[in-house]
Amino acid sequence: MDIWLAEQRALVLDAQISLDLARERAWDRKLSAFGPLGRVGALFQRPRDEDFELAYEELRYEPMWHVACTAHVVYDRDAQYQLPVGGPEVKGVSIRGSDYELIGGRLSILAVEHCREEARAEAYLDGVSGQQAPKLARYLKFPAWPIPSEELSSFAPPEAIVLRPSVTASAVLSQVLASMSKQIDASLVVEEGIEIQAVDLYLRPVYAFVVRWTAKGRTGIMECDALTTEVSMGGKTYEGYVSEPLDSAALFDVTVDDVAEIIPGGRVFIAPVPSAPPDLEAAEWEEEEPDVEPEPEADEAEPEPDEDVDSDLTRDVS
Repeated sequence: MDIWLAEQRALVLDAQISLDLARERAWDRKLSAFGPLGRVGALFQRPRDEDFELAYEELRYEPMWHVACTAHVVYDRDAQYQLPVGGPEVKGVSIRGSDYELIGGRLSILAVEHCREEARAEAYLDGVSGQQAPKLARYLKFPAWPIPSEELSSFAPPEAIVLRPSVTASAVLSQVLASMSKQIDASLVVEEGIEIQAVDLYLRPVYAFVVRWTAKGRTGIMECDALTTEVSMGGKTYEGYVSEPLDSAALFDVTVDDVAEIIPGGRVFIAPVPSAPPDLEAAEWEEEEPDVEPEPEADEAEPEPDEDVDSDLTRDVS
């Protein structure tokens, strides 16, 4: 199987709005941060700005993964074609010198089909939760600047929080490749390949604000997307979070040799395993012992003549 792996990159998305402007937009919508209480208060008597205070603000960089993969396979498949014939009077067919019998009044021809299939998957994952989040795709249209691998550990914008990803490149890639898995009916796989076109870690800037309504003793949270400039109610803050250096080697932990190992089943296109031939009878595998003729028994030795026999017995009788 041929595998091609793109360069694994870390990139930081460029904020499209400053902290000051984001703070101003959030302050203009501060009543919305308190839900129904804010709407009721605005209906009867709009609170004054003096009734609120900005208790906390932060700029944080949230990690997100973007992975894109394609795969292809070329294979042969055994097939049997059932073709109609000219009429019920046809009892057989010859094609290029080969005779074919009819089965059920139709011509049956064994053939080999030459096939090619392709698969593609693209995914966006929240780097903190590790869950897929397709809505993150909209951020790829904004400018982004690559961070050299040797500088990733020192990425620390002033007064900003950098959240550490909870999943690595290999875990993300395994999810995406698993989603591409497909069964194929192949008698012979001729060619198979995987092209991993993108394994990118983006750091996305987000502003967050905590507003306190002093007269009510309530607090509300607002977030401002530093890319789309949208202000949303709720969310969370990471006050007190201690940013840890990002380890490039630990995050981008996959090589070409590792790709086949992280795919569930070892490949994207799964072909059935050919059935093994039936076992032969054990007797067929046993070697017959050659017929061995019994060794002839040793002849009994003739007794040596007794030296004490009278020599007269051996003389001729005259």
